Amino acid sequence: MAAREHDYFGALGAAPRLWSETIEVGEQRVEVVLRTDSAVESSPGALEAAAALIAAAEGLDLRGRNAIVAGMGERGGDVTLFLQAAVDELGDELEDVLVDRSGDVEMDLIRSLLWERLDIGVDSTGEGEPFARLVYGIDSDATDQRIAVSLAVDLATVAIQVLDGIDD
Repeated sequence: MAAREHDYFGALGAAPRLWSETIEVGEQRVEVVLRTDSAVESSPGALEAAAALIAAAEGLDLRGRNAIVAGMGERGGDVTLFLQAAVDELGDELEDVLVDRSGDVEMDLIRSLLWERLDIGVDSTGEGEPFARLVYGIDSDATDQRIAVSLAVDLATVAIQVLDGIDD
């Protein structure tokens, strides 16, 4: 089978990992991984949607953080559990990881999250399916816990979940 080419991605690899690269988003280095669960060729529309997401990475980051903020209102939800675990785990080192100190520790933690990885599932383009997953962490030296925001191809929030590491 011949390698597939795409204007943005160039030569695409074989399933499940079609393409990966580290991009700069502001002052953050984000690993971007294009995946497929299928041996069937990904649709050109899905690849174009993936390229558009990467091109608009700063806006995508803002959308991910806004989804986390929206999840704060859910008592006992993953966002609340993640933020509380971070406060407990970091303890006295909390102040060292905050980029802002507004007095609202939870909001300061969200602002201080590092966007580490963007996974794009090019075969997940149906309504409500997780097309993009943004993985955030606080401080990889201090905690393995991550929070992931999954978005549909229309950028609606599909799920927010706590991960035990970046590879979950």
